[in-house]
Amino acid sequence: MAVAAMSLSASAEFYLVGDFQGWSPDTAPAFTEVGDGTLTVSVESLTTGFKIIDQRAWGGTEWASSGETLGIGTPINLAIGGGNIEFNPNITSVSNAVLTFDPSANTLLMTGDATIVETTTYYLVGGFNNWDAGGAPEFTSVGDGTYTITVENMTTGFKILDRQSWGGPEWASAGGTMKLNEPFALQIAGSNIDFDPSILSVANCTFIFNPEQMTLVMTGDATYGYPDLWFVGSNWNGWAAPGNDGSVAMTNNEGVYTCKVDMVPDCEFKICGSGWAPEFCFGADNTPFSDDNLSQQLSMGGSNMKASLEGTYDVTFNYETLYLTFIKDDSGVNGIQAENGEAVYFNLQGIRVANPENGVFIMRQGNKAVKVVK
Repeated sequence: MAVAAMSLSASAEFYLVGDFQGWSPDTAPAFTEVGDGTLTVSVESLTTGFKIIDQRAWGGTEWASSGETLGIGTPINLAIGGGNIEFNPNITSVSNAVLTFDPSANTLLMTGDATIVETTTYYLVGGFNNWDAGGAPEFTSVGDGTYTITVENMTTGFKILDRQSWGGPEWASAGGTMKLNEPFALQIAGSNIDFDPSILSVANCTFIFNPEQMTLVMTGDATYGYPDLWFVGSNWNGWAAPGNDGSVAMTNNEGVYTCKVDMVPDCEFKICGSGWAPEFCFGADNTPFSDDNLSQQLSMGGSNMKASLEGTYDVTFNYETLYLTFIKDDSGVNGIQAENGEAVYFNLQGIRVANPENGVFIMRQGNKAVKVVK
C-alpha cells in the first residue's frame, strides 16, 4: 500500500543500509540524484533485507517495506517505518544491483543480475520452540503445491522460513489474526503471525501453507481464554522478557488487565504474553501516550509504543476492545480517594463515568476497586 509522500528539502540525502553491509549507518552508501526527481545507488552484491534512511545514523526517517517484495524491473511501494525491504522469495542475491528511489512517489525499482533459486523447503519458527531457527521443524510437501506441518501444542506468535537460519525470507502476517479453518493472508517480512486473541493454544495443530497464494490455514483443537500478560519496556527494565525480573505482571479480571508502572520520559514499551506472544503494540494511532493522550486502541503486532509520561500510573488494558489506558495514581481507577467513601465509576477503557448504566464498569470506593454490571 502506498503512503503519502513526505515534503523533502532540496538538500535531502538518502542512504542504503542493510544486511549487505552489516546494518551500519556510518558506512551506508549514499544515493545520487539523477535529475528527474529520482535517486540511484549501486551495490556490487546486494542481499535481501535493507532500508533507506535520511542520515548516517539511526533515529531519522526510515523508508521500509509496505508489504510488497522486490523483484527485478518492477517498482514497489514503500512505507515510512515498518519491516525490512525484502527480495522476492526466489531471489537470493543481486550482482551489480542498481536501486532507483523516487521519494516523491515512495517507490523503489531494482535492476541487476539476480541469483534465482526455487524454494522447496519451509520451516516453522516461533514462541512454541523459543524462536530457534536452527531447530525449526520442516513442512512436508503434499504434492499439489501446498505444504503441511503438525505441532502437538501450538502457541501464538510464529513465522515461516525457507531455511533453518535467520537472514532469508520470512513469511509473516499481512494483517489481522488467525482463526481455525480460515485462510490467512501472508506477506514477506512483517509482524508475527498471531492467533485470534481469544485462542490461547491449539493442540494437534496442523498448518497448510500455500506459498503461491501466500495463505496459511490452521486446524486443530483450540483452547480459548485469557493469557498471562506483562508490561515490558526499554527504559526501566531493559526489555526484560515477559515473566522475568523487571517485567511487570498484569492482574487479569475477566479480560481487564491492570498493573502499576513507574513511567519515565521517552520510554518505549509493549504488552506481551509468555515468549513475547501475543504482543500488543501501537494501533492505527501512533501518537505517543501523554497526559493529553492517555487512552488509545492497540493492535496485535506492530511498532513499540512510546510515552512522554513521568511518575506512577495505573495501567488498564481491555483484552476484548484492545484499549490501553494510563491513569495518574492520584486520579485513576486505583488511585482516586473517593470523598466520604462514595463510589466512583470508570468504563473498561479507564474513562470516568458520571452516570454508569447499561454496561460493565470498574467501581472505586475507598481503597477497593471491583468490576460491576449496571
